[in-house]
Amino acid sequence: MGEFEKNTDYYQNDSEQPYSENNGGAAPKKRTKKIWKIFAAFIGCTLLGFLIGSGIVFIQSGLKNLKNIDKAGLSFNDNADDVKSKDFKNSKTKDSSLGYASAVNVDIIKKVKPAVVCITSTTQTETFFDMFYESDSSGSGIIFSKNDENVYIVTNNHVIDGAKKVNISFDSDVFIPAKLVGKNTASDLAVISVSIEDLKAKGIKDIKAISFGDSDNLIEGSSVIAIGNALGEGNIATSGVVSRVNKEINVSGRQLTVIQTDAAINPGNSGGALINSKGEVVGINTAKLSMNSVEGVGYSITANSAKPIIEKIMNNQSAPFLGVYISDISEDFATAYNLPQTGVMITQIVPRSSAAASELKETDIITGIDDKPIFTKEQLTDAISSYKIGDEISVKVIRNGRSMKTIKVKLLAEPNSNF
Repeated sequence: MGEFEKNTDYYQNDSEQPYSENNGGAAPKKRTKKIWKIFAAFIGCTLLGFLIGSGIVFIQSGLKNLKNIDKAGLSFNDNADDVKSKDFKNSKTKDSSLGYASAVNVDIIKKVKPAVVCITSTTQTETFFDMFYESDSSGSGIIFSKNDENVYIVTNNHVIDGAKKVNISFDSDVFIPAKLVGKNTASDLAVISVSIEDLKAKGIKDIKAISFGDSDNLIEGSSVIAIGNALGEGNIATSGVVSRVNKEINVSGRQLTVIQTDAAINPGNSGGALINSKGEVVGINTAKLSMNSVEGVGYSITANSAKPIIEKIMNNQSAPFLGVYISDISEDFATAYNLPQTGVMITQIVPRSSAAASELKETDIITGIDDKPIFTKEQLTDAISSYKIGDEISVKVIRNGRSMKTIKVKLLAEPNSNF
């Protein structure tokens, strides 16, 4: 029985004999089938091993590609719309924990920050008892040009307006005195300069100027970075996106064309730079909507509107300056004060200006300049800009809501008092 069990593998059925030389040496069919089964199992295992190996290679390749995608920054949160992935390869930022957009922002800030200065303006105020006291306010400025003698900085006019003295610093406690080159009150822009010798005396040698970009290329959603002397605590960078382009706002009676952004722009940021993802200035930060219920609303004067004004200031080609702050007359305002709904009202007259040297008065309603009718601020600005310094114009006004007057005004350049 034991011997039978050992040889059962060689039997096809009960009548078959075991393999021997007596039956001609023919291999039994049972053994042939077993060989084919073994061969088939071998082929199956080989195929299975191939498939498993291919799967492992595919998974490894996929993981490698995912790592490459992460390095290239192709993520849903990437806001760097103008900087290509090849630029990241050349990035000086080697921190592998940073995503693509973050690394680009780090490089932009490193490039731009040395060209943004902190401005401290000192004003003098007279008290009721004929005494004087000085107070400091903070702002920012952008280095846009330099030569062998001076460094030139653009800022907001309201940052330096009325200042007794102005100093700049490069994010440190080292202060350098500045001089006024020129200003344009209507656009809220001014240019100041700092001597190269004064900078060298303070140990500052590596001065960088930054280029201005084309602000017309901005669209809603474009990534921007605001850099400035926020809260007077040194240059701070905040990032965001463009919320609106070419928005019209009124700042202290001035109509400005601005970029609206949700990048935080706080007191002290005025005059600082709004930077695109190429590291170019596309705006000059000028105001923050001061309402407790509103967050993420900041404004910058567009670079394209600022450039020609800066050029005029640098070339001493000041436009004629009437020297008035004005306000449009709305229907409700006209009804409340029994005024004609026409022209623009003078709300303030700038000292030592063309208007100050004439018989124009606050609350006068300007209805015309020579033969040009005036209904809006823009029309008044355009009318004045069509004249030259020294021209005499006839300003038609309504005074006290009743009497019509024509006042002669000689157009002067904007007064530039130095610090």
